[in-house]
Amino acid sequence: MRKTKSIRNILEAVRSGNRPLVCVPWSMIICFGIILLSGCRNNMIEFIPETFVVHSIDGYPISHLSVEIDRRNMCFYVMKKNGRKGSPHLRLDSIGDDYEIELYKGGIVSSERYYSIPIMPSEKYVITNFSEGDAGSCMIYVLIDKNLKVKKWGNWNQRDMD
Repeated sequence: MRKTKSIRNILEAVRSGNRPLVCVPWSMIICFGIILLSGCRNNMIEFIPETFVVHSIDGYPISHLSVEIDRRNMCFYVMKKNGRKGSPHLRLDSIGDDYEIELYKGGIVSSERYYSIPIMPSEKYVITNFSEGDAGSCMIYVLIDKNLKVKKWGNWNQRDMD
């Protein structure tokens, strides 16, 4: 009898326009789920070693890319410019006009303008694709030899790349 009375009170409150607190969490969960599902897409990227190209597997334009040069404590952030179309593939040593590049070195933003990511000998690169609102990201490790050739690449654990 007691449960029936409380359910009746909730139904009366809803009919009168008042929203009881019981209804709020479910509506928030449903809204969050709809937003999450509508914003999700595959974020998988691959690396083409012969040309230093990062390629979106599903053909979506790459909007944000992080390229960390491990041993030099440098991180380049590649961001699609507002209003630009972007591209599903980016050549690291010559990124196009649709993108801006910022360098963070030791936690400080550099004021220099960059138009490419420098390819350095005997370095390990960590390339991460991420987008605001997307559910996931993809990380690729690339090891460059002393002759500026790709020695090893893939989605390996970082300790396997040394």
